[in-house]
Amino acid sequence: SSFITKLMEDLEWRYPSGNVETVERPLISSTPGTTLGIIPLRVFRKTTDSEIYALLYDTPGVHQPKSMQNLLPIDVYDRVQPTKAFSVFTVRPASDLVAELRKVGTLLNATNLQVVLNTSIRYIWGIPGEKPVAAIEVAGPLSSALQLSFCGVSRLAVTCEPSWLLGYKTPGEFPPEPDGLKLARIVYVKAPEKLSQDGDVLADVALAGFGWVAVSATPISSAAVSKSL
Repeated sequence: SSFITKLMEDLEWRYPSGNVETVERPLISSTPGTTLGIIPLRVFRKTTDSEIYALLYDTPGVHQPKSMQNLLPIDVYDRVQPTKAFSVFTVRPASDLVAELRKVGTLLNATNLQVVLNTSIRYIWGIPGEKPVAAIEVAGPLSSALQLSFCGVSRLAVTCEPSWLLGYKTPGEFPPEPDGLKLARIVYVKAPEKLSQDGDVLADVALAGFGWVAVSATPISSAAVSKSL
């Protein structure tokens, strides 16, 4: 947005008859990620009565190879780009892992529960019935206070896959990458020393042109408040 605004100012100065001054400028914010889609701007014509315009495109930052709009087919990206109705899907990895193991009849007790919580869990994010768009791997040990909020268009679904059920039961061991996905980044999030009553947002993991995952630590009961993580 800043680049295009400066370019338009330069065009206005160089070509005063081009009517650039009548074109609405992009809004500029110091907060990154405020441009949610590609915005075409009819910015320049050689003369005031010409019907032929040149277009500039305001994009969500400089287009990078790993941005979602460059990784997905255009028909898929059209359904998941963040210009539709948004929804937030919140999960607790530790609770989800235990629930998934109990579904298949795994007996958990004080002895093996911590062993299980030392393993990882994967969240698949995408359109139901189709290949995943993104995945988040959460490494163990999993704290009961850890919470993830997936923020994206409402048609997306989030499903979990415990590494334990896929046969990967060693801490630090991860199953193969989901079909069509490659590891993009590893994120380390610093946990608070103690839990607060209302919880704390620790980080936002952004997926450019798609959505983000808010990472937070929230107590599961009043007894957990002020306890060390």
